[in-house]
Amino acid sequence: MSGKRIRVANVIEEGRLGGPQVRIAEVAARLHHLGVETTVIYPRRESAAFAARLAARGVRALARPLHRLTRQRLPLLLFVLLFPFELIGLWLHFRRADYDLVHASGGCWQFKAPIAARLAGVPVLWHLNDTGTPWALRLLFKFLARRCPSGLIVAAERVRHYYVADLGVTELPVYEIQAPVDCARFKQVQVTPDEFIASEHGLAVIMVCSVNPDKGIDHLIRAAALVEETRSDIHFHVVGPIHASQSAYKFMLDELMSKLNVTNVTFHGATEDVRPALEAADIYVCSSLREASPLSVWEAMSMARPIVSTDVGDVARFLTHNESGLIVPPADPQALAQGILVLAEDSALRERFGKAAREAIKDKLDVEIIAKRHADVYRDILQRLRTP
Repeated sequence: MSGKRIRVANVIEEGRLGGPQVRIAEVAARLHHLGVETTVIYPRRESAAFAARLAARGVRALARPLHRLTRQRLPLLLFVLLFPFELIGLWLHFRRADYDLVHASGGCWQFKAPIAARLAGVPVLWHLNDTGTPWALRLLFKFLARRCPSGLIVAAERVRHYYVADLGVTELPVYEIQAPVDCARFKQVQVTPDEFIASEHGLAVIMVCSVNPDKGIDHLIRAAALVEETRSDIHFHVVGPIHASQSAYKFMLDELMSKLNVTNVTFHGATEDVRPALEAADIYVCSSLREASPLSVWEAMSMARPIVSTDVGDVARFLTHNESGLIVPPADPQALAQGILVLAEDSALRERFGKAAREAIKDKLDVEIIAKRHADVYRDILQRLRTP
């Protein structure tokens, strides 16, 4: 397959812009120069920012009527009722189009593309990127994983252990591809610091994430309360969308802040470009309870920010404790607060950690490296299928 251009359909059923969507757009834009033509298939609803990112990078894209699996009642009802029609639509599209490979992105709960590709006779790689799936969906994944994909992609070593260790299919190829960072864009003094954050007195601690329970923001608030007892010049900024599906969690966070009398935490909502917030940061914090390959942490490292992160996903493989950042246990506000205070007290340590973090990301997770990894995986799986 080395001399032939590969045509790939990259399908995702979640249109809201997040880590997987950023990966798809950034990698697809670079795969063209590596002999891979990507068509991104995404939902028509809630995809405006994702569609704009794909267009800005010149990525071929196709919007389809795809509904995501969710706990919300009406969207869940629509998912169930429209599932067979959307599955047939994908199947017909795969049969008519001349794809060499389908790349099913978004995680184990996005299973329409693997089923449709299997029915259409098109090889499919199923991309897994989480470590916190309800047991019923994991059982369904196990059933489908033995029948649909030609191979699996895992976003982290911990994802491999979570899904593949007890799958019982030893002949299924498994490839690890971490989330990429555009190190040419995410570097210091590339943008002007966010004016609001930079205007705050004292040190700025930033976390970039969508507001949901997996991000452990309640533990971050408790850590902020502990920090405030020691220093009044440290302010926490949570930058990221607050989706309607997480309104109950956000209400709980507001109640917790009121109960603890926390005054040093600000929620900024979504932003199209996180770099100004990162440029304004003195410390970057990740309080997540679950992650795989956390793009927001990698981006902060690429911006040479000193990191305090919970030990989730593959953070410890790329962030070395006491060399390029500090790693603390999940769900431990005391340890999180202590790590923040250690960095707050030592500007030289912050600078040293930041420089080391930047070098680690440049050497291992730059988008050019990850794009080549995608192309190599595509060619390998197609070669395997051609070999008797």
